[in-house]
Amino acid sequence: MIWVVLLAALIPILHYFFSGMLKEKHTQVKTAFLQIEEQFKRRNNLIPDFIPLIKLPLESKAQQISELMRLRTKAISPMLSDDEKIDVAIRITQLIGELVAEAQNIPEVAEKPKFQMLLSILKDIDEKLKPLGHSYNECVQGYNQAVISFPTNLFAALLNLQERKNFPEPSA
Repeated sequence: MIWVVLLAALIPILHYFFSGMLKEKHTQVKTAFLQIEEQFKRRNNLIPDFIPLIKLPLESKAQQISELMRLRTKAISPMLSDDEKIDVAIRITQLIGELVAEAQNIPEVAEKPKFQMLLSILKDIDEKLKPLGHSYNECVQGYNQAVISFPTNLFAALLNLQERKNFPEPSA
């Protein structure tokens, strides 16, 4: 009988402890992601300035330019999860990289001061994303470990917390 009473007293204490730990780790992941998201927003805000510079000279890339504009619209949607935002941002990064590489081969585009300024800002954003992504991945690693490990996985299920996706490491 005493064991039943002890167990009944222990369950709320464990719930409080493990739920608090999980919520703290979840908050750390959200905070780290907000810093990444700020850089995504900066880059997404550059796209409307970038498109007019390359649209005519890169007419053969109209499909990629259209996809970039479509993805930008999707990226600013408040309905995306953080993992979906990362997926969209990865594709935007790829498209911008491809279009910039093409545009740099066209002297009348590459020599424009506005194009050079946009490249500088994009480089700054990429440089800021590297350490932010690393920090985010460290938070996600601790969070995911807590979400899948016993006994915190039981409390994670009660709180409807699921594993999070890592931020992709930049290619060298």
